[in-house]
Amino acid sequence: MLTKSSIGKKHYGYIGITKDYAIVEMAQAVALDGVKEGERNPEMSTTFGVGMLIEKAIKLGYKKILLCVGGSGSNDGGAGMMQCLGAKFFDQSGKEIMDIRAGNLISIRDADFSFAYENLKDISITVASDVTNPLLGENGASRIYGPQKGADPDMVERLETGLTNYADVLEKKYGKSVRDIPGTGAGGGICYPLVLLDKAKILSGAEAVISHQKIDELLDESDVLITGEGSLDRQSLNGKAVDILCRLAQKKNVRVVLFAGICSDKELLYRYSNVSSIRTLSELAKNKKDSQKNAFTYLEELSYLEFCH
Repeated sequence: MLTKSSIGKKHYGYIGITKDYAIVEMAQAVALDGVKEGERNPEMSTTFGVGMLIEKAIKLGYKKILLCVGGSGSNDGGAGMMQCLGAKFFDQSGKEIMDIRAGNLISIRDADFSFAYENLKDISITVASDVTNPLLGENGASRIYGPQKGADPDMVERLETGLTNYADVLEKKYGKSVRDIPGTGAGGGICYPLVLLDKAKILSGAEAVISHQKIDELLDESDVLITGEGSLDRQSLNGKAVDILCRLAQKKNVRVVLFAGICSDKELLYRYSNVSSIRTLSELAKNKKDSQKNAFTYLEELSYLEFCH
């Protein structure tokens, strides 16, 4: 469908459709790499296009939405998204701020989310993000991610000031503070207003996908779980898909076989009692380049050796 980029230009974005829910990927609308480096300006950024994708999912009849957050060029705290869904923002003279951008957040003195809340009344949104930054502060959206989106030091501080004012106005209006909740700074703060309205819960990307794919139920009928990633190492055990799946399978007493390009610490990964085998492409490949080029062939061979030999 026709949507808007992070700087408001028209372009095409898509939503994913399953039987039970719609998948809205933030980057389909406001990807950082969708804007030329010379045109990147976080103060002009908007998440209006993400709102358009959510609106489309709702019009198609979906009540459950998986919002995948990451890779964005926006820093508007989700204001553009909420405006698309019916929210209104007002300046000190009471005039409505139209086409709101990150640079306008400093001018907000009041807001009305009643129409947006009505549009989201029966909607459940799960936010998938592997980022745990709060909205504000040294580890917040502006100071951590603003520079990579094109902000110089002065602009970073203006973005931080704008988001702070935005949060102050909304939290006074709605009587609670959620700015410090981990993940509210993801995607330039896009999760923040959804969490404020109790319309979304934030999960790690892996947890969200595993939950929506009902892996827990599938494991009840399984004898073995096969999973893996490009490089198995200590980071794999810190909430990544491999870690979550291995722990889930362990509870179900399901055997796990791991496949990877390389593995730097097999002993560490065998800490899961149900991991019976770790197979790597490096067992067969001549080098890294060969491993990447012929990954499918080597995976076939390793699968045969593991399960058929």
